Parts: sequence; structure tokens; C-alpha cells
Amino acid sequence: MLLPESGAPPALRNLPLGLRSFSAVTFIDALRGWALGRVTSFGLIPGCAHAGSRCDDVILATVDGGRTWSTVRSVYTTGVTGDTFRGLQFIDARHGWTVQYLDSCSPCKADLLATDDGGTTWTVRSSAPKDRVFDAVRFVDALHGWAIETDWWPYFGAVGPTTRLLATADSGRTWASQLDGVPVFDITALDRTHAWAIARDNACAAGLCPTRPTQLYRTTDGEHWSPVVNSFDALVCVGTYLFRPSFIDADHGLLATGGASIGDRGGVLSSMDGGSTWSCTPEQPRPANAQREPLTYSGQFMVVAQGTDGSDHLLVTTDLGATWTERVLPRF
Repeated sequence: MLLPESGAPPALRNLPLGLRSFSAVTFIDALRGWALGRVTSFGLIPGCAHAGSRCDDVILATVDGGRTWSTVRSVYTTGVTGDTFRGLQFIDARHGWTVQYLDSCSPCKADLLATDDGGTTWTVRSSAPKDRVFDAVRFVDALHGWAIETDWWPYFGAVGPTTRLLATADSGRTWASQLDGVPVFDITALDRTHAWAIARDNACAAGLCPTRPTQLYRTTDGEHWSPVVNSFDALVCVGTYLFRPSFIDADHGLLATGGASIGDRGGVLSSMDGGSTWSCTPEQPRPANAQREPLTYSGQFMVVAQGTDGSDHLLVTTDLGATWTERVLPRF
């Protein structure tokens, strides 16, 4: 199942030969979009690193709503460390960013790549320190944005002492620390002053990994952050994992929860005060086991949830979860 970060779901046809998977899709309007993927050709033994096989991680672009795609960047990979590109964002037809991590280098570092010409050319805008990575890069215009710097790619949690939330005012060339030692694992940015950071400590001590509450931080001036929610545990509609929230303005937002298990109940929360307080939406989507953060498009929220049969469902609300309508998803 494929969906853009914003904009209407694209029609995906005429994909490059050998394209086996997408890891991100983002559109700025109904026609122009970009995607991350992997092109593979397998020999006698499947697997990117085996003789006779080859894998290339690619950035693709479309100008016709996803009907046709062209490759704008391609990098060979052994597949050992996962995807070469992590995260993809465009804020207009020219300006985009992604994080590149090469598995065929020693030592390897995570580079923030940027384009100012719609993806035709990509340059290294900045690099994470040795043995560190960038993640959750979110820009609100061509200059201003946030990112996480940590030891490794966070997954619904991070190690607090080694994680920093960074901000940039020059398109990612330089970064300033705004939250140091807070286990932020994802970010939502609405504009230069309003942003939210979701945090959960994944540190383990003495072989024990206790469940730690998920916390939410907020800034209303683009510089100073404070916790607005210390725990979501009291809410009955919270699944295993909490995704970053999505806001249509500075006050109104949704936060989806769920898990990889088909049996996860999941659920959706809503806020009408900028994230200070949250409650279960008046009506829960059916199914409610969310698989990613809510998408926003033309003033409406879209939630992708997984049914008990393992199939994906696209649920849409225009009234902050008071009612939901299911939309037909393309099947591949």
C-alpha cells in the first residue's frame, strides 16, 4: 500500500524495471511527487550482496500524478544496513531533503542531502558526526527545519542521553541543539514557530527493558520546548505504539496509535488546544489499528489502519474524528 506524505494518493504505473519496493512517497500537488525505492536484479541466490545480484536504492520523480516515474538519483547498496535513503521531504517544486547513509564506506556517516532544482541534482548540505545519524528531518520552508541526531535510527523510541533535537535556519547547513538528552524519535512541524516532538526512552539497563511512557513536547516560538503530555497511558484507545501527531493548524490535531500485530487494538486521539490535552476521538475508525501517522490533505485527516485480516484501510475524517468515512485503496 502506497500513500504520499501529503496530497492525494497517486496512481502508480510504469514503474522502473526491477523496482521491488517503496519506502517513502511525497507529493506537493496532484501532479508532482517524489519517492524512495529499491531496484533489484537477482541472480541464482536472492539478496543484494550475492554474486550475480545487484541492488540500487533510488529517488524517483513524477510530474503526472504517479503515472510515470523517472530516476533522479541511484546508489548501489549491499543492503546490509537497510535503506540508503531515509526520509524524503519536499516543501515546494524545487526544495527537498533526504538523509543518505552508504553501507559500502568505512567509516560511514549520515549525510543530509538537499536539492534546489526539484531533485535533478543533490548535494551534501551537512553531515552527522562520526558514528551518528540524522533522522526525522522536517522543514517548513526553504530555510527552517528540525531534525534528530542520535546514535542510530530510532524506532518508536530513542536513547535519551545520546539524542539531540536540532534546528536549522539556513536550509540544513548548520544546526543548533534545542533539546539535549531527550529521547525524541519523531517530529511534526507546522510552521516556523509551531512544532511537536514525540519522545520515548528505549534505553535498557542490566538486560531489562521496562515499558516507558511516551511523552509529547511542543514549541510555540520555534526555539523553546516544554513537555505538554507526560503519559498517554490513561486513555483506553491507545495501542502499542504512538505515531507523531498531525496538525491542520496550531490548535487542531490527531495522533494515531497502533502496532505491527494484527491483534493490536490501536486508536486515534484528538486535541483542540495545540496538544496540551488529548482524548479519544468521539468515534473510532474501524479498524483502529493505525500503521502510520495521520496524513493531512485539504483540511481533512486520513488514517491508514490494519484490519484483523491483515488488509489496509484508509479512513478519512473532516470533523476531528467525530465521523469517519472509508476510501477505496489501490491494491498491488
